Amino acid sequence: MIVNAPQQTSLEVTDQSSIILSNLLNTDKQTLNTIQEANGIDITEERVSEWIKCRQNPLYYILNYVYFQEFGGKQLYSKEYMHTKFRRTVRTIFRYHMVILMASRQLGKSTIAAGILSWALTFFPSNRAAIFNFQKMAAQENLKKIKFIMKHLPPWMKVPNLSKSEIKTYLELVNGSRVDTFYPSTTASPDTLSRSLSVPVIYADEVAFIPHMDEIYGAAQPTLSKAREQAIRNGYPYMFLMTSTPNGVEDDGKFFYEMYDRAVESDNLFLLDDETGVEDWIDSSDDIINDPSKNSFIRIKYHWLEDPTKNLDWYEKQKKELNFNQRKINQELDLLFVGGTNCIFDDDTLQRMIFINRDSIINLKHQTKLDLFTSNFDQKDYYLIGVDTASSIKGAFNSIEIFSYKDFQQVGEMNVRLGSLVKYGEVVDDLFKWLYKIVGQRILLGIENNSIGKAIVEHLLYHVKDFNYIPYIYKDLKKSEIPGQNVNMTEHEYGINTNARTKELMVSLFYDAIIEDPSRIKSQDLIGQMGAIQRSNRGTIRSSTFSDMFMAACFCAYVRKMTQLQIVPLLEYSNVQISQNFFSSIKSTAELMNTKLIIQADNKNQIGSFIDKPRTVQEDEMLTQQYHQQQKSGDNQINNDDWRTFMPIISPFD
Repeated sequence: MIVNAPQQTSLEVTDQSSIILSNLLNTDKQTLNTIQEANGIDITEERVSEWIKCRQNPLYYILNYVYFQEFGGKQLYSKEYMHTKFRRTVRTIFRYHMVILMASRQLGKSTIAAGILSWALTFFPSNRAAIFNFQKMAAQENLKKIKFIMKHLPPWMKVPNLSKSEIKTYLELVNGSRVDTFYPSTTASPDTLSRSLSVPVIYADEVAFIPHMDEIYGAAQPTLSKAREQAIRNGYPYMFLMTSTPNGVEDDGKFFYEMYDRAVESDNLFLLDDETGVEDWIDSSDDIINDPSKNSFIRIKYHWLEDPTKNLDWYEKQKKELNFNQRKINQELDLLFVGGTNCIFDDDTLQRMIFINRDSIINLKHQTKLDLFTSNFDQKDYYLIGVDTASSIKGAFNSIEIFSYKDFQQVGEMNVRLGSLVKYGEVVDDLFKWLYKIVGQRILLGIENNSIGKAIVEHLLYHVKDFNYIPYIYKDLKKSEIPGQNVNMTEHEYGINTNARTKELMVSLFYDAIIEDPSRIKSQDLIGQMGAIQRSNRGTIRSSTFSDMFMAACFCAYVRKMTQLQIVPLLEYSNVQISQNFFSSIKSTAELMNTKLIIQADNKNQIGSFIDKPRTVQEDEMLTQQYHQQQKSGDNQINNDDWRTFMPIISPFD
């Protein structure tokens, strides 16, 4: 035996070799002895050193020892072939363990996955791995790629197969490691596919095409969690790698869409070094990973345009192979989550929407972040903030969208999960004040006032002591009123009343704006949600999945349309002129009312204590339940005498 102990080696034991051998684990010694016996070779000091490097770094292993199959031969997976997105995939799997890789067809996503699995099987004896795919032949093709890699490893690294026969459904090595293939059956329940599965390493290919993947994933979680705990305790790798092209947002493709939509964006974790041309982790990557509004996965998108070996000629050939089916082209080549047959946006419109990477991040209260798509703000333009409040403060998401008024270009976006309406109100307040410092009074807030959305309006009006929100929160017209008429808005509610009539109108306005110019949308997440918006057979607008960002954007389009007669004449005014007009209106009202703030209520002392004492999270829960009960009973209107604010408190920013 070569590596049982330093004194038993055929090498001269030097200080350096002692250090190398001391870095070997017992499992390393067992595997290397097995390889030596089975392959009839000696394990030199240099090879032992390489073994340790490979076990500690899967990227090093792939770049130096993994071959992939070519027609008529093989090719080393050297750094010339390792695209940045695949390098990112390997590094992310190794550090954070949960990755979704969405890549155009024929870019090699299953090959890089095979390289990762071969590493986990070779260097960690008695390891277990599983391959999921949507059909038997596809799963076996995944397994063949792993076998090819294992077969072409150098003899001193190659762990022999336990079986000499050509088994097509699994691979078992003499070191005890094994990988099995799984695919849905027409005769068994989907959850039985993974209910008893206990493996720390899972690769799911073509996830968007696996039927009932949500049931499979849910049933596997208890056993997978236990396997991960054991892997961590014993220093073994654990991972869940999903790869696929999109398959719409409904049916089989719904699980992949929702997992990808709520995953952490890998672009936010890496920074390119201009000198070396290599990406590295940003310092705050752990904080981004722990974002409570995201799931446990990190998403990586690899479009064919990013591959230097692909060009428009290749793209045109692929389109021919797909028989010019626009839906398949959008999904398999351009990685678009196209909608169902009833989607209000057709495939051509979705294809014309090209997302851009965010320009910067604005950190706000409660560890929330605003994604900005531009750093240029027009001081003569207005800005619309659409605020969508989740229907439940547990589990659902709150979304904020910012659009410019003049050209209706998406400026910023936020999607957060918070356990308190008070916290969400504070986030909206923090965001508004940040934007106020940049553009001044040129802001309109479109906040839904149905259900718990009223709580955000209430927070801004009554709980914020250092800012006056009255001139900025949009007030909706009543049913019989027409925009542009001389209407006394004193008796009107603050916020947008999203009933069946107004919802249809705001969706139509947003639809018209996007059809006119799809480039107005910058966010990949918003584009994804737009593919899920459908019109039912009865003509109503619905979504089979998330629609929070979409609705916040619709609020912006609605407020823009309803205020055009008032705002368009002011677009060329300076901030100084607007401030003077604003102050004059305040002064006139103050002289008339001879007060700063009047709130009508039966008990003004009760109002005073109510303002001074913000609600607790438990009170938020009670408020949510009350609003839901009101919605069910049809009582979703605020009475005129509940609250009315006539005179603003002048902002300290003025």
